[in-house]
Amino acid sequence: MNDFLALLQVLYADESSISTAYRRESKDNPKLEPPISDLDRIQSLWQSIFTARELVTTADSVKARIPDGAEYAASEMSDGERAAFYLIGQCICAPENALVIVDEPEVHLHRSIQATLWDGIENLRPDCTFVYLTHDLEFAASRSLATKICLTDYDGTNWTWKEVEQVESLSEDVLLDIAGSRKNILFVEGERTSLDLEIYRIVYSDHYIKPAGGCKSVINAVKGVRGSKQLHRLHAQGIVDLDQLNPDSVATLQESHIHALDVSEVENLLLIEPLLLAAANHMGKGVAEVELVKQSIFELLQGVDTKIAAQIAHAQVCAKMMSGLGAPQSEAELKAAFDTYSKAIDIPAIYQIAELSIQEALTNEDYHAALKLLNLKAVGIKKAATHLGFKDHESYRIVVLKLLRENKDGCTDTIRQMMPSFE
Repeated sequence: MNDFLALLQVLYADESSISTAYRRESKDNPKLEPPISDLDRIQSLWQSIFTARELVTTADSVKARIPDGAEYAASEMSDGERAAFYLIGQCICAPENALVIVDEPEVHLHRSIQATLWDGIENLRPDCTFVYLTHDLEFAASRSLATKICLTDYDGTNWTWKEVEQVESLSEDVLLDIAGSRKNILFVEGERTSLDLEIYRIVYSDHYIKPAGGCKSVINAVKGVRGSKQLHRLHAQGIVDLDQLNPDSVATLQESHIHALDVSEVENLLLIEPLLLAAANHMGKGVAEVELVKQSIFELLQGVDTKIAAQIAHAQVCAKMMSGLGAPQSEAELKAAFDTYSKAIDIPAIYQIAELSIQEALTNEDYHAALKLLNLKAVGIKKAATHLGFKDHESYRIVVLKLLRENKDGCTDTIRQMMPSFE
């Protein structure tokens, strides 16, 4: 803010010098092309970023113009507009081959323009070396050709730092995020706003929880970190939904430090009996309403038993095929392996076993077994919300997460006991 007018003075001094030189030279050479000044370069880059504005430079001022033609002075620009002008101008005015150190390049700039602005500035000054000090990992990842340095500690005298190397199975923003962590890493399914993240942050408060997307992404992330010489200290683990994984697949994943939930999907964790009881108490309800919820879950399972049996059988057939095909070296070997192994897979028998597991859960009214089979996302939560007197399933989710954070009626301790534990 204090330097803005000084920058304008430098730019206008340059503009005046260039204009004077051009006027003199054009007398001898009328066809001489007008030179491009620093103000011209700033104007071009600034307008490419703020496309709904026009930067107007006059003989003694800088203004912005909106589409209807109204103008406003530089002093009335938004923080982002002023910051962009200032940053472009300072970098253009830097000495040749300068080292330009930028502290917090994201300040006052909307995320949508940060990368574009600094790409443009770097292109204007290819002779300079740019060093960015930032906490914004997405911005750091946008400097795709830059060397990344992670500062991990400071003892009052010395910094502890390391260069961040690329890990093939991790995107760079994820890599930068976990590289500076002082906690062990737990990769989970979902995104930043997913239910997975909210639950796991409560249950595994001693870990840094990192959503990775789908099941395969969790597996790749864990293997990538544990296989990296640089990141092995983080002791990465992973958790995925049980879905229709069979016991052999669960055991194989666990060998790679990836653990499966004991319910079909993370949403079902909000339906375990201790949480239902805690939510019922919160709403002034009792065991009778909890039993209604459980019965509705059995009814849901019964209504989709054929579909779920097919999903279980499908998952098991796929697992068998993957393990049986081996690593063929030619088309002929692949076809031979497929023909041989596919004939050995008894799909009716596999389907019958899957169907039997569902019927056993229903016949025995085994509620936990039902939660291991049912995968209808928020449908079960909607049933719980209705029977327990909540406005909707979102209200139920918010209350249950609050109960977990407070460990109401020991429900958090209970859910921890049924979750994977890490050595």
